[in-house]
Amino acid sequence: MVPLSADPRQPGWRAVTAGQTHATQVVVPANTARLTADVYARGGGCEEFWWSNVPTELARAHPDAGLCGGGTYREVTVRVDGRPAGVVAPYPVIYTGGVAPMLWRPISAVDAIVTLPYRVDLTPFVGLMTDGRPHTVELVPPVGIVDAWTLGGTLFATTDPAVRRVTGEPRVVDVPDAAPVTRSTGDGLDVRVTTHAERRWRTEGVVRTSAGEVTVSASGEWTFDNTTELRDAARKQTTRHRVSGAAEERERGRQGPPSVRRDGFEHALDVESTTHQTDANNYRIDGRVQLGRVMRTSVGRERPTRTVAFSDDRMTTAGGFGRTDGALTYADGSSTQRWRGLDDAGRCRDHTLGTRHGWVVSEILRTADCQGRWRE
Repeated sequence: MVPLSADPRQPGWRAVTAGQTHATQVVVPANTARLTADVYARGGGCEEFWWSNVPTELARAHPDAGLCGGGTYREVTVRVDGRPAGVVAPYPVIYTGGVAPMLWRPISAVDAIVTLPYRVDLTPFVGLMTDGRPHTVELVPPVGIVDAWTLGGTLFATTDPAVRRVTGEPRVVDVPDAAPVTRSTGDGLDVRVTTHAERRWRTEGVVRTSAGEVTVSASGEWTFDNTTELRDAARKQTTRHRVSGAAEERERGRQGPPSVRRDGFEHALDVESTTHQTDANNYRIDGRVQLGRVMRTSVGRERPTRTVAFSDDRMTTAGGFGRTDGALTYADGSSTQRWRGLDDAGRCRDHTLGTRHGWVVSEILRTADCQGRWRE
């Protein structure tokens, strides 16, 4: 394990803004045969709500509306010695005060408390990094951000004890820049903004281990769709956000079919919010949020046919918050969260919680069918 931190005794998280990167000099063991990165990434400030941000020119045209610019497409890139080595699509995390605070009492949004990493396979670059010299691994925040992103990560090396050094080199580095397409319709602060992107990237290399020459590849692809609407002079905002795709790792030796790992994911978010504000002491915010994240890891030979990890986490919450002459006059919410998947012991579980007025009022825990059909 190699932390992506300038000082391994300090937390690896770093807040970076546009034009900055999280860069670390690392030395990996000479006999490293596989290298993966666990990347942590989330936005702050205006970038907490990147999934609802409007084009920068619209935000600048209406400075009193409190809009955040930069648009809605986000991705985080990993570089090795200045070369792009992989890209991840971040999940739209909402913190415990996001949209309206009472939406998240007592159940927080998906990933708000426990941050899960995004995996990038750097094995195609291993042969260049086993020379005993420092190499630079960079985490690059999304293009066009208007506030800080907090980035961090860790490298995990699998070594080959039968050789002193693994050699090799990358042969394909196809990680083009993203090309999202954004269209706006409407006038002033009554507009509809849609953004669509089809993302694909791939790297491939060879590593020479005690098993001979092995061809390794890493790739990712996803479809991104976001529609954000402003109405009533931006006092009402709705967002529909969908991302679906997968990352894949392949390893082929001289004999037999390749081993394959596929990490599939689906991100879903629907938000409706309405704000009525006279001043800082007189306002009311109402919101409704539906969010979900599905993750499935499958492995196999030639094709990923065996599921080794699965999680389907969905939540619906509604509520609001308000003050009159500085005094709290409205604070309420209700929510339902359902998680289905494999627990740490590999058992299938189906767990549903219901809340009202800040209290958990129902809980259902069921056993699920590991073959993919859930007992309702």
